[in-house]
Amino acid sequence: MLYAVLAMLAALYARERPASTEETDRSRPQRPRFLQLTGDDVTAIRLARGARIISVRRAGTGWRVEEPAGVELPNDLVTGFLQALLTTEEIDHIATTTHDLASFGLADEADRVELTLASGPTVTVALGGTNPTGTALYARRETDGGVVLIGRQVRDYQDMIYGALPRGSVPAGTTDGRIG
Repeated sequence: MLYAVLAMLAALYARERPASTEETDRSRPQRPRFLQLTGDDVTAIRLARGARIISVRRAGTGWRVEEPAGVELPNDLVTGFLQALLTTEEIDHIATTTHDLASFGLADEADRVELTLASGPTVTVALGGTNPTGTALYARRETDGGVVLIGRQVRDYQDMIYGALPRGSVPAGTTDGRIG
């Protein structure tokens, strides 16, 4: 009797199971990446949060902190931030142009990320507030001015970079009271 039940369950499982994972992957439309760059394109990163500035430059296979002077950051942390920024997808386009950037946290108080490229112009990105559910981040590329939602992991890595610096090496806060 147990073998009959087991055989019936196995048959039901095989019938209900998707034919292949490739089919399920194709059902979800491919989202565009937020930035069309690779890690090898980037030679320097500058993070600005109010008066707090961190600048790192590629040094061989790792990263060297240029500002604040005399400080070190784990290379894996900087590489993780860069990969999070370069691989994040555009979850949704919120606005193509807007004059109300403050409602997205993208006005003057927004965090800025500048990527210096080996060839080409510097890419500047503004990182704003989170969406109402707290699962995504409003962002804006300087070149197109539109507001998009991207993955929150970019902000999480940025916060870890600020948190990894020794106390007193970067000004403690900004005018809006955010720390780290």
